[in-house]
Amino acid sequence: MGLPLRHVTELLEQIAPTRFAEDWDNVGLLLEPPDPGSPDGARAGRVSRIMLTIDLTEPVLNEAIGKNADMVVAYHPPIFKPLKRLGLDDGRQRMLLRAVRHGIAVYSPHTALDAAPGGVNDWLADGLGEGERKPITLASELPRSEDCKVVVYAQAAAVDKIRSALFSRVGAGWRGSLSHDSFATVGAAIGVINNVDNPQPVAADQLQQHQITKLELVCAGRSLAAISEVLQSVGGHNQPVWEVHPLSPKPKPKVGMGRMIRLREPIQLPLLVERLKEHLGLHFVRLATSPQHKRGKQVEKVAVCAGAGGAVFAGMLGPHVYITGEMRHHDILEKNQNGSSVILCDHTNTERGYLPRLRDSIVQASGDELVVFLSAHDRDPLEVV
Repeated sequence: MGLPLRHVTELLEQIAPTRFAEDWDNVGLLLEPPDPGSPDGARAGRVSRIMLTIDLTEPVLNEAIGKNADMVVAYHPPIFKPLKRLGLDDGRQRMLLRAVRHGIAVYSPHTALDAAPGGVNDWLADGLGEGERKPITLASELPRSEDCKVVVYAQAAAVDKIRSALFSRVGAGWRGSLSHDSFATVGAAIGVINNVDNPQPVAADQLQQHQITKLELVCAGRSLAAISEVLQSVGGHNQPVWEVHPLSPKPKPKVGMGRMIRLREPIQLPLLVERLKEHLGLHFVRLATSPQHKRGKQVEKVAVCAGAGGAVFAGMLGPHVYITGEMRHHDILEKNQNGSSVILCDHTNTERGYLPRLRDSIVQASGDELVVFLSAHDRDPLEVV
């Protein structure tokens, strides 16, 4: 029973693609232990038992060891800042060394899971009522197969040969699921062949007009050297002129940080608060009520962001209510002054309730090959006293 560690990380990648994580984050497989039974440091074997947690703390690690977990998926990355040393005096370093000793792999999805459709932010929005939703900031993606555009100017007779060679020998022309994709236009090029090393003045009556085909197709930047070789070999004596244009990432629909919800039926703020508390399983939240909502204005547009949403909410105008785990005092005042209320639930309270959904997704993706369970010792470090 179980799956190779590599296969487990692949299915976790399918659930929350790490390419959509924030640039500042540290996601993916953070700790790959050797096989405890191997004296030569061979890679860890199969994974059959995974424990889910928001934070990897020493009590949580003790639980993972006691329950024979092969992997811990910790939502927050336990390795975030660079480690300059590994010693026993520091609690986090000591914990990581123990995980290695017991052969426990550690994986963190963090903001990749926030951005993913059906991830943490969508789960948080699910408790507010039906309505339209979209990410507050869209993630961008640029597939490696189309991170450059090559433009080739060639004689019409040579275009088909050049295009065919770029497709077959370089693998150019992939755009999404479309292969062998190119665009060609015919035009007139006006100029004169000159000596590159010793250019001479050219009179207007010396200019010559040639019919040229402009061929455009996307490619991977790593294939540019191969493209140069193809054009030299195919072009013969009349080497085609060509250009390279780096492409920018494009926004990915439905993927990104936070969620903006337009409720189908506007409601009063107290009812929204009660819905949220029930969804998160909380007895209380902290509420900064705007003057407008104190006078009974209804709530229709809500912005949510799991964890600490201040940076995602920065500069936003329009939402009637902002919901997150924690937010700076002065940012809350600014939102109130602009007519919006703010609901704070404490950081991990906006995240922990998603873990059962993540458990079900992993079990389903593994074809029931994995036993996935939640930590019983994972909890918010803050409590009301």
